Amino acid sequence: MRGLGARLALSAVALGTVLGSAILSPLAGAQAAITNPFRPVAAAGENGLSGAEPAPSPSAGNEVAEAAGGGEPGGAVGWALSPANGPLGNHRPHYNYLVAPGGSIDDGIVIESRASEPLRLKVYAADAYTTPDGLLDLSLASETPSDAGAWVTFGEPFPTPAALEEANGPEPSADGEREATWPGLVSTELTLEPATSVTVPLRWSIPADASPGDHAGGIVTSLAEDPAAASVRVDRRLALRAYLNLNGQIDPGLTISDLRVKASGSINPFTSGSLKVTYTLTNTGSARLVPTERIDVHGPFGWGGRDGADGSVLPEILPGSYLAREVTVAGVFPLMRTTTEVTVDAVAVGLGAEGASASASRASTIWTVPWVWLGLLVALLAAAAVIPLRRRRREMPNERHQAASV
Repeated sequence: MRGLGARLALSAVALGTVLGSAILSPLAGAQAAITNPFRPVAAAGENGLSGAEPAPSPSAGNEVAEAAGGGEPGGAVGWALSPANGPLGNHRPHYNYLVAPGGSIDDGIVIESRASEPLRLKVYAADAYTTPDGLLDLSLASETPSDAGAWVTFGEPFPTPAALEEANGPEPSADGEREATWPGLVSTELTLEPATSVTVPLRWSIPADASPGDHAGGIVTSLAEDPAAASVRVDRRLALRAYLNLNGQIDPGLTISDLRVKASGSINPFTSGSLKVTYTLTNTGSARLVPTERIDVHGPFGWGGRDGADGSVLPEILPGSYLAREVTVAGVFPLMRTTTEVTVDAVAVGLGAEGASASASRASTIWTVPWVWLGLLVALLAAAAVIPLRRRRREMPNERHQAASV
């Protein structure tokens, strides 16, 4: 089941924007508010991950989380996240791997306190998906992950000395201070003191039977306030996204379904109307896709052609997710029969899938009757028929009178 948790807004020109909404749900006689796990970010450094993808302009996701994790405006409660520096790269904006099924990857997440008091945090992994309105979302903590979020286990947290973090990453050091233990926890909890930073080792263990292609998830940190302290318990979440591309045959796929077109006219016969076009765009393949949308509207014989969304870049869609699209095409004149054709071309953006593409198209034809013009035509025809008839009736008494005089 997919959660209605926090969302990550998608940008058409850069990675990472913000959604600040909260979702309320009943919880043990009180209400629980879940804040967006993704936050605004500061400028990230170069991605040091070998073979890492260039940042595709329409791609979704958050960067190194630099904002407070849902704290007060003054920053009384807050923390920041970043992938651990080390052999996999320095100053990475997020996790991004190219790996074979059955393989494993050791990495880490650095958690830095921005708070004035100790923070009790829970660290866990979750599956990611694209919401119908084009945002990247993570499943709730109460939902058991079944994809990338299920492949993560955590080690024991340890302090993150700044110099060692920059130089060594999560690898063990000679004095053993950074040695990671692996109890294989699916989640871990820690207490983060003010002005301190800890590293939590994490290990991705990919099943041997995992399907090739893109898999997405997130590493989530959550601060849950004491429910006895207030009538509303706020679960503040901050997360880093993770992309894993598994070696093998990449099969991009895209479908358009439930295409509906509704015409709206104007009472002014010399003014054009509009069409509301809605449809569902689903990523049916195994690769992350960035779609480009085109909508062509025309009447019989191509008359009155209009481009409703010529080359509009849509949000990235994860495999298995869909977008619910609604586009208004203006300047459409009613020409009795109007055809609307939706065409979407998409390119894959994940590691190992560069150059792969998918396309889908669908058309719908509806009646667009020019009722105002028809009404005017009927009125003219009626006038053309009535006026001669009335004139004839006025002439008939004169003819009878002349005949009687003779």
